[in-house]
Amino acid sequence: MTRRSFFHRRSLMVGAVLTGVCVVSLAAAPSGAPAGFFRVYVTNERSGDVTVIDPRTRAAIRNIAVGGRPRGIAASPDGRRLYVAIAARNGAPAGIAVIDAASGRVSGRLPSGPDPENVAVTPDGRTLWISNEDASHASAVDVRIRRILATVPTGEEPEGVAVSADGRWVAVTSESASAITVIDARSRRAIRKIRTDARPRAVRFSPDGKRVYATAEIGGSVSWIDTATWTVGARLVLPGPVKAVGVAVPPDGRRLYVTTSHANGVAVVDTESFSVAATIPVGGRPWGIALSPDGRTLFTANGTSGDVSVVDLASGRAVAAVPAGDGPWGVAVAR
Repeated sequence: MTRRSFFHRRSLMVGAVLTGVCVVSLAAAPSGAPAGFFRVYVTNERSGDVTVIDPRTRAAIRNIAVGGRPRGIAASPDGRRLYVAIAARNGAPAGIAVIDAASGRVSGRLPSGPDPENVAVTPDGRTLWISNEDASHASAVDVRIRRILATVPTGEEPEGVAVSADGRWVAVTSESASAITVIDARSRRAIRKIRTDARPRAVRFSPDGKRVYATAEIGGSVSWIDTATWTVGARLVLPGPVKAVGVAVPPDGRRLYVTTSHANGVAVVDTESFSVAATIPVGGRPWGIALSPDGRTLFTANGTSGDVSVVDLASGRAVAAVPAGDGPWGVAVAR
């Protein structure tokens, strides 16, 4: 909306002042920001943009055009940048759009390899690991020199990608191969392939690095893998029928939160007993999922209802549905 239409032809000086206030409100960590300040970023794969949500007001405050087909999204460790995996569409090339959190604008673009689907950032913020769906490999991209350092073969249709907290390991799911490829981040070589249930989607390391959690869409299950032996420790079939898709792990590692796609819910899994503790209804076809930094609030990107569910985990219910763009897919949180 322009200043003229918003302020009904008030003076340009007043419009400029108020516009300056708006820019400050969009900053990633404005001066004097309250403790716990963060923003939620949601990729919209059909409208080619990213919706920015203020969790305090539970409202969308900006849509950032990135073009193509944006899906995976990850924040830099310092929260200053968001990296968005963009597949080629309607003439827009594939790549990684870099969003500056302070200004709320695209500040640059990084190479990605063909058909990037998901992206993860190393703990030092220097390297991106990207799943290249059509190419059956993962790419490592150096953020500073803006160059692909390596491509590592995976199974067919790689999707989920995660980096361990110590930066040593990278895990990549392969949908068609029903497997996880484990990559040594130092040598940038695959060291192990681990069989999973049918069509694995998302993957996350536990905070202590002792486990890898992986969802399987067709299998309707979630498994954990022991990183000491790289063997499957246990497999849990979710009550259904459901499709297990996105997964989030809170800082204490005591729960898993798994989106169930067309079952329109989030399964809460107790990691000690490895059983389902609860199911929380959310919007239509939840896919991407993320937690607030304190682990108290959950956000799901709902592809068919076109919104983001805000879930209060203390009460175990969705407390808001925030409209997003067309086809919400991925979600990330940045301080």
